[in-house]
Formats: sequence, structure tokens, C-alpha cells
Amino acid sequence: MEARQDLERPLTVAAVRIPRAGLLALGAGFAAFGVLLFLGRNLIFFYDEWTLITQSPRWTLVSFFQPHNEHWSTLLKLTYEALLLTVGLRSYLPYLALALALHVASALLVFVLVRRRAGEVPALVACVLILLIGAGSEDLFWAFQIGFNGSIAFGLAAMVLLDRPDASWRALVGASAALLGSLMFSGVGLLFLVALTVELGLDRVRRRNLLALALPLVAYLAWFVAFGRSGLTPRFPSPSAWLTYVANGVVSASAGLLALAAPLGLVVLAAIIGLVAFSWWRRGRADARVLGATAALLAQFVLTGIVRSQLGPEQAASSRYVYVAAFFLVLIACDGVRDLSWRPAAGAGVALAAAVVVTLDLVQLHGYAVEKTAFTEVEKADLQVVTFYRGTPGLALDAPVDVVVMPQVTPRGYFAAIDRYGAPVPSVNQLGFERLPSAVVANVRRSILPG
Repeated sequence: MEARQDLERPLTVAAVRIPRAGLLALGAGFAAFGVLLFLGRNLIFFYDEWTLITQSPRWTLVSFFQPHNEHWSTLLKLTYEALLLTVGLRSYLPYLALALALHVASALLVFVLVRRRAGEVPALVACVLILLIGAGSEDLFWAFQIGFNGSIAFGLAAMVLLDRPDASWRALVGASAALLGSLMFSGVGLLFLVALTVELGLDRVRRRNLLALALPLVAYLAWFVAFGRSGLTPRFPSPSAWLTYVANGVVSASAGLLALAAPLGLVVLAAIIGLVAFSWWRRGRADARVLGATAALLAQFVLTGIVRSQLGPEQAASSRYVYVAAFFLVLIACDGVRDLSWRPAAGAGVALAAAVVVTLDLVQLHGYAVEKTAFTEVEKADLQVVTFYRGTPGLALDAPVDVVVMPQVTPRGYFAAIDRYGAPVPSVNQLGFERLPSAVVANVRRSILPG
């Protein structure tokens, strides 16, 4: 590591320079993409994906604007439609690769944002932590999370474009389009709308950039009035349940950022708050970006709690929510370390700590991939059983094939999908059928061959 040090001032974290830091981040992105795609190589379509797949043949223009689980999912549906029409169902890898490409892009955008404000050391660490975040495995090994990943990538792109006080009109238009794209992938886009509204509203130098938020906000409100209300079933919890849900989400995300057990999240969160408070005290002012990211972090669990808190506070610790929260947490945490003094030995300590966290992340990622692959093997066998019985008299065409593994899939919907897009698993003959797990065969038979 190199440093440019003013003779009258101690060296700070933000002043440290890492040769070719951008290339290192890019290389880490490519490496992470390869590792994650390899770990997920045996996966196939799962749960909500089957809803999109089986509904796709009946989609109309209006269908693309209908909400999915309260989310504005137009771009998610269009993405699946494009992939179904080009690569079909025969391979899951193109779907997973796109989700991972969005994930890597988001991590690199975090690198850009953090480097501008906090320097290259925090930027590179933040990028690596995001790239291999084991606690967010669900968003890395489930292509359906293209919705969340797309919202985050486009939302961060908007933040990058609006980061400069002298942003050109071209940058403002680009940021507006990116934020609209973020909203059209999933409700996670709302968090970036919150973050940018607070950040730009508090920054007098960049307040003009708020103009870029007008079109996305109006578009979202128009969509919500026309379509979104039909998918929203709010169940406002009691204040105590709501507060518990929010607190558990924030604490769990704090632990997940460093691949630690949930009980240690409170320690991590306290450390982040302490560092940020100390940094603000030294500078004599609060940072608008941190306040915006904090507002978005809290908004994530406040809004999610409206429709999910009845499932219990543990639901706030879901992997997909930890993943989203991690992006706002790193933006907050990196601001707290940028003004700390830097010693020559600190580089080795940072590298060692990062290596430990990455190792823990890789263990989590591998464990999740193995567990989901085993689940996938059951799903594959389910689909081979239902295909084997195709055309059997008395087949219950509208019964779920497996109420636990894939309740969205019925023989009728599955047959229509594979006739149009190809099959994700090969069919089996009598000999192959006899080799399928007997428990799976019995379970599917009970469902689709009643009596």
C-alpha cells in the first residue's frame, strides 16, 4: 500500500492508496462470479420462479404490471420472459448467471461510492464483503432474486450518477432512468428513493439533483394507484411487535455483514454507531449519505414489517433481507472509518480480518449451496415422476405436484411450460423411474393420482 501524507497531518484511512485498486476490485468480482456460479451449477427453478414460468404463456401486456408479492415486478417479469423465449427451461445457469452479474455489478458500484468518500482501503474491503456475503446466500443462489439484485444495482447506479454537485443534465436523466428501473424490478427500489431523498435533501450543494427523483416517484405512485393496491394486504402489527421486527432485522444484518452469529450483531451495530458518531464529532457535522442510508435501512424493515411481522421477528433475519440491508450498512460503516489514523501495521491487520470474514462467508456459501442442491434433487425427482405419469388416466392435472417443495406447480401448468420452453430435467424410462427415491414417488402419486 502507498500513502500520500501531509507532513502536518497524521495519515488517515481515506488517504491510503492501493496500487490498481480498481483492477483488484474488478478481479475480485470476476473471481466471486466464478465461485458462486460453480457452487450453484446443479440448481434448477425454485418456488416463486414456477409462478412466473407457469403463468408466462397466459401473460398479457397488463400482466407485466400486476404486482408480485406487493412488488412492482415489471422488469423481473420481462427478464424471465426474455430468457424463457431465448434459452427456455433446459438450463438454469443463464438465469443464475444474470442474477450473479447484477450482484457483482452492485458490489463494484459500492466500491466506486465508498472510494470517493472513504478511500480505497474501505472501498476494497466493502466490495469483497458484499461479493461473498454468506448471510445473503438466498439472493446469490436463487435467480428469482434478479428482482432484488436488479433494484440494488440500478439504485446504486443512480447514487453514483447523483454523487457529484455538478452533475450534468445527462447524469440527472440517467439517474432518473436508473431509479425508475430500480423501482420496476422490486419494492427494494423504494429504499433507494428514500435514501436519495434524505441524502440530497440534506445536502445543500447537491439539492438540485433531487430533480432526478421526480419522474420515478410519479411513475411509482401512478403504478400503485393503477395496479399496486390490488397486491397489498397490510396487517399493521402492534407497536411492540413492529419495533421488535425492525430491531431484529437491523441487528441480524449487522451480524451477517461480517459472517457472525446473530447474537453478535448488537456488538457490530454498536461499533458502527460508535465509529460514525466519533467521525461526526471530529468533523463537526453529520454526513448526508450516512443519514440517507440509515433512513433506507430503517425503512426496509419498517415497510417489510407491515406485511411480514405477523410471521414473527425471526422472519426479519431472512437471508434475502440481510442481503439488501448489507449494502446500506457498508455505506454507513465506511464513513465511520475514513478519518481514523492509519499505521503501517494496520494493512496486515485489515487483510487478516478480511481473510477471516471471507473464509467464514465461503463456509456459509458452501453450506447453503449444498443444502439447496439436496433440496433441488428432490425437486428434480418430483418433476421426473410427474412427467413419467403424463397421459395416465385419472391424472389430477390441477393438483400441486408437491405441496412442500413446489406448491405452485401442477401437471397441467408444468406440461404446458415444458411443451413451450423445454424441460429442465430429462424424462426417465421404466428403469430410470424405478431408481427414483421411493418416498418421492409415493408422495407425488398421492398428490396427482388420488385413489
